[in-house]
Amino acid sequence: MIFGLFLKKPIKNNKKEQVLEALIGFSGANAIQKSYFPQLQKKIQEIEREKAKYYSLFNNTSDAIFITDNEGNILETNPMASKQFHYTAEELLKMTIWVTIHIDDRTRIQSLYSQSGISGIEIKQITREDQLIYTKISLQKFYYDQHPAFLVVCHDITESKHEEIQLKDLHNFYARVIENSKNIPYRLYFGSETYEYIGDGFFELFGFKNSEISRKRTELLSTIKEAKLLDTDEKIELKSYDSKLISGEVSSFRAEYKIKTTDGETRYLFDTSLPIVDSKSGQIIGSQGIIKDITQRKLNEISIQKSNDYIQSIINSIQSAIIAINEQCLITHWNKEAEKYFLPNNGPIQSNNIFATCSLVWGSREQVVQSMINNVPVENIHLEDQDNHESAYELSIYPLISKDFKGAVLRIDDITEKTNLEKLLIQSEKMMSLGGLAAGMAHEINNPLAGMMQNAEVIFNRLTKPLPKNLEAARECNIDFSALQMFLEKGHIIRQIDLIKSSGERASIIIKNMLSFARKSESKYAPVDLAELLENTIELAENDYDMKKNYDFRKIQLIRHYQNNLPQYNCERSKIQQVFLNILKNGAEAMAGKTKIDGYKPEFVLSIKYINNKFIIAIEDNGPGIPEPDMKHVFEPFFTTKDVDSGTGLGLSVSYFIITENHRGNIEVRSKYGQWTRFTITLPQ
Repeated sequence: MIFGLFLKKPIKNNKKEQVLEALIGFSGANAIQKSYFPQLQKKIQEIEREKAKYYSLFNNTSDAIFITDNEGNILETNPMASKQFHYTAEELLKMTIWVTIHIDDRTRIQSLYSQSGISGIEIKQITREDQLIYTKISLQKFYYDQHPAFLVVCHDITESKHEEIQLKDLHNFYARVIENSKNIPYRLYFGSETYEYIGDGFFELFGFKNSEISRKRTELLSTIKEAKLLDTDEKIELKSYDSKLISGEVSSFRAEYKIKTTDGETRYLFDTSLPIVDSKSGQIIGSQGIIKDITQRKLNEISIQKSNDYIQSIINSIQSAIIAINEQCLITHWNKEAEKYFLPNNGPIQSNNIFATCSLVWGSREQVVQSMINNVPVENIHLEDQDNHESAYELSIYPLISKDFKGAVLRIDDITEKTNLEKLLIQSEKMMSLGGLAAGMAHEINNPLAGMMQNAEVIFNRLTKPLPKNLEAARECNIDFSALQMFLEKGHIIRQIDLIKSSGERASIIIKNMLSFARKSESKYAPVDLAELLENTIELAENDYDMKKNYDFRKIQLIRHYQNNLPQYNCERSKIQQVFLNILKNGAEAMAGKTKIDGYKPEFVLSIKYINNKFIIAIEDNGPGIPEPDMKHVFEPFFTTKDVDSGTGLGLSVSYFIITENHRGNIEVRSKYGQWTRFTITLPQ
């Protein structure tokens, strides 16, 4: 029994001799017996060599080895036992092995002593200082010095056990983290319709218990109403990504799901997934990842987006242009109204410099910068549009009131209409002042004018009519009355008297109209068809003698745009007709001066519309237009660009009073010099 022999201590030399003598019977043995001694001695030497080899292993092994009897008394140990448990060999030989075994495992090991052998049992042991170590022990029953004994081998696994405990603690830690964070891990192998693993939180999320729903992927996927990639916002079919992962087209993916729970509630999930790679083949065989409930975050995002949309809608509904800039004067936000002020084809608006994108505010860049630096608002800065001198704008600068952000909000207002109204108000006040002045002048002029016309009539009667008194006066002066008539004709004196009378009548009519406006006398209003009235006025203009002398109205092309079924307008027919006639006459005279241009064809564009209980009458000519400096004087009394003997400058001022004072309407003029002039009359029903 070699296994038993190597455990005994080496035999001393004198013991060897005794053994040999006992075996061979050296004294008194016959010669034949002695002839076997060399073979026996050789066999003993081989045994000794084997015993030395095994004893060397016993002493130099890295495991602690004990030989005990059936009661656990230590009969022999190796040096590693002393090193491992911190006892000397002498101390160990006086102890039982139970001293080295932790109390938790002592009873279990004692019960194993009844068996012949067992290996690989993990137990806890203690050192001399009560330090805990972990070992794997093996028990082997054998005979030692002819007595039953146990070979106990203790392999120290303390270091690996600590690593195992740490790994287990780490696993438990991550398990608790996942559980408390509500993240749901899963593992799926392609080709299988069942999840290899999926966290219970998934079923709880859907409102199911584990028994109420299977782990089949198709059933779980059917609850997903919408899935889209997080990075590109692209809607996807989730199962299609299996083949993309297998082919290597994608190495991972992140997606958002929109699901319906069993109670009909909408929830949002975030899924991040990585492929599972087979360690042998290197092939992708599945995917694993974590699903997170992001419902609250998503609802917050939707709520924020709705708030942003609502705020943006409010900003877009503002008629002013609103532009927000940062401290570098780069555009961050703007409303719809602002877009019409941005330069065309300038690329994206976001993060563009405001002065490079909106030329309208270029001249105010210093004021914008200083307003942000000083944190002081600046309002009502007048802006000039270099491309459209008829438009007027105002800029207001409001620095942002925030510790975290630097910048400003710019507000641009189109004040063209406001400016025009202010000009109109000034013009109206001026007209009222001039109207009062003109009325006073009319009163002062009316009396001498009446005397002049009366005296002109008397002179005409005395010189031309053969009345008895006229004939008697001629005889007393020795003048032949017939010869006097011939003299007056030859000298065009009668014609001059007619001119005095006609001019006086004309002046009388003007004064009468001015006095009529000044007195605001009772007028007769009657329903009138404005289209018919305008046509009657055109006929009047075509037959006007004074107009025929200078130009032929019939050669002017007329383009009509009359709305069908116009209601009648209650007004003073003659006065509205006078307004139409004044505008047509002025337009015809203006176009007459342009007829010398080759290919030019004079035309009027006439339109009448009824919109929102208002009549809108527009009369446009394609004459030379009105110079910009003259536009604000058009309706002023006595303002004219005609020759001194061609006009008084009262026609349009009278028209202005007829429309604004007598009919509570509005009249305005627009013109593009060298191309056209348009008078627009607005009359409330």
